[in-house]
Amino acid sequence: MNIFKIAQQNLQHSKAATLFIKLIEEKDFSIACVQEPYITNEHIPGIPIGWKQFHSTYRSSIIIKNPKIPATILETSADSISISIFLNEDVALTSTYSSPSEDLDSTLHEYSSNIPINTHQIICGDFNAHSPTWGYHREDQRGKLLMDFISYDNFFWLTHRTRNQLT
Repeated sequence: MNIFKIAQQNLQHSKAATLFIKLIEEKDFSIACVQEPYITNEHIPGIPIGWKQFHSTYRSSIIIKNPKIPATILETSADSISISIFLNEDVALTSTYSSPSEDLDSTLHEYSSNIPINTHQIICGDFNAHSPTWGYHREDQRGKLLMDFISYDNFFWLTHRTRNQLT
């Protein structure tokens, strides 16, 4: 069985994504889901040749370092990109960004309805939601919505308990 490591990070449209790329290489991540990447000419500057890049406008991207991982686009929207990858079996991988000014409830509903039934799903994103589960002192309404979504749809929460840490 192969082991794949997936990173998630909001790059905040920074041109200096090179530090993140260095971390991907040093920590041997196979895949990175990024939110708010700096994109020029449909690419994130500094990504090595041979790495695959998938983008949804300028809000979310998925970078695949390992060229042996087959990937096809399943769905794109203004805020999200979902691809199908084969990690010992088919998996739907989504990178998403949810602006604090946008309705999180409808965004979460999209995840439940757009991915084929009986498909394993990994969602990586910046939801602009606060919860003690991921390091905030108190839960806000967006955090409650996200926690309810995770519980209701039988997702598992995978993260370190501190904010702003590469997981």
